[in-house]
Amino acid sequence: MPLRDYAVALRAMPFWLGSDMAPEEAELMSRIFAAAGEGTPYLGWFSGEFAGVRLASAEGVYTLAADFLENATVHGGFRAPIRAQKPAPPPPLENKVYLTFTFAEGDNVQYCQHRLRVIWDDPGRGSVPMNWSVSPLLVDVAPLIISYYLSTATPNDLLVAGPSGAGYFYPSLWPQDNLATFLSQNKPYFDKLGLNMIYALDDIPMLQEASAQAYADELGVAGIVYNMWFERSDTTIMADGRLPVSRQIAHSDRNEVLRRIQANAAADYDGTRPVFIAVGVAAWELTPTDVAWIMDQLGDDFVAVRGDQYFALVRQAAEQGVAPAGQAATAGDPTQAPSPQARS
Repeated sequence: MPLRDYAVALRAMPFWLGSDMAPEEAELMSRIFAAAGEGTPYLGWFSGEFAGVRLASAEGVYTLAADFLENATVHGGFRAPIRAQKPAPPPPLENKVYLTFTFAEGDNVQYCQHRLRVIWDDPGRGSVPMNWSVSPLLVDVAPLIISYYLSTATPNDLLVAGPSGAGYFYPSLWPQDNLATFLSQNKPYFDKLGLNMIYALDDIPMLQEASAQAYADELGVAGIVYNMWFERSDTTIMADGRLPVSRQIAHSDRNEVLRRIQANAAADYDGTRPVFIAVGVAAWELTPTDVAWIMDQLGDDFVAVRGDQYFALVRQAAEQGVAPAGQAATAGDPTQAPSPQARS
């Protein structure tokens, strides 16, 4: 158990209960979360992702997928220089198809330690603008790790907050009278890292307006890319025009990702206005080289941009009276939840 030393050092209560295996175990897990109090982190994982995150979120507990996080006591004890990343100015707005690619799994701190480093070293990184979701809490959990990514990023790399901020939770299930307070506690981590975009997960097809208001009020982020695995991408400007939210198309096969991009463009792009498509990248199966390959298959009408540039262009298009995406996205299953976390 890689987390054993961390649990001992923090004097935390270890337990293992099935979130989706037996009603009595799920009920006991829920009681533990309720007793812990709102804003408490749960480190580890679940027998069933969605059931576990729902139980935790409903009691105001956020999850850090950390079951394979190694040497956490050592990493947590070191300090490292952290320089906040700076936003990049967007290119001129044209009648093009704008794509932004976001690597998933950033809420998973053991992913940040292991798989992310593997794909970060991929030779294709830096050739195409890409967003990399990470846990803002690495500032405390493993400063050396987040410092490394910040210091080695190319101008085409943008770190963004993983689901759904500082910790994995479903905003629609979080106690609504506490959501704004919790997000305000996220703000110092966002400011320290220079994070201005979130990859958010929820188990409903679209972010709720109340959640969007809380994100806009407390974090002031430029935009949110939302969920994954949709066939179609659309953008809705929420929170009284302050927060663009783009739902993401995604697939674990690069050929299918390419097909979905082309299908979206075929339906919405006629060369008379810009179109915006958010693409979630399945980080356990795909690499920066795959993203570069996808862009190589597309024509000059397709432009990849970082997430900060993407949402700046969305806002600019909206100010000019151009619909930010022009389509209503539908998932293969309209009730589909976010994808399960893969293991490594």
